[in-house]
Amino acid sequence: PTTSLYCTAPDRLWPKDTPKKTRIASFDLTDPAQPTIRDLAANMNDSFYFRDLHVQGDFLYAAAFADGLVRMEVSNEGALGQAVNAGYSGHVVQVVGSANKLALLDSDRGLVLLDTQDLAPSELSFVELNGPLLDLAMDESRVAVALGSMGVELMNHQSGTLKQVLSLQPQCVSTGVEFQGDTLAVTCTSGIHLYRIAEGGAEKVGFVPSRYNMLDL
Repeated sequence: PTTSLYCTAPDRLWPKDTPKKTRIASFDLTDPAQPTIRDLAANMNDSFYFRDLHVQGDFLYAAAFADGLVRMEVSNEGALGQAVNAGYSGHVVQVVGSANKLALLDSDRGLVLLDTQDLAPSELSFVELNGPLLDLAMDESRVAVALGSMGVELMNHQSGTLKQVLSLQPQCVSTGVEFQGDTLAVTCTSGIHLYRIAEGGAEKVGFVPSRYNMLDL
């Protein structure tokens, strides 16, 4: 729902008597100037810690560290249902999606591609990666992974199999990635690098320095 915002949240957001493993906040944005948090009881879960979230169709998928991939149904009003294991076991730290696919970062395996056409996702492909798994971006044909000082790996997933397209080395610690059309943005601890992705490779088209460490975008 477009009037909903979901985010992982630290303990200090909640009242003192809230179970300490509550980790998802659900906000109603019907009035964007005054976001309101929904009934806390609907968001409580004392079984999982969550690292990352992605909404696809009627479900919210959550990266739940050693508890793997977790799924919650999203109601028409934006409330979240019970958190259950979505059928993927691993140490999941990031999740994104496009159409009927999810891409995961699994600390033990690397980049994992899932098919979500059925309620229980099925694994399509995975690729081991060299470097810390810091961020993940996905569009209808590509997946990008930020790997710290090891740069960025760009993969194609259209066929259902992950295939390496190119490796980027921005000469910095790559902490975040995001697509917009043929432009790939890479955040570093020193600023943001912009690349134009073409058939033969990537052309660097800009850099915006920053006084602050940039961890995501």
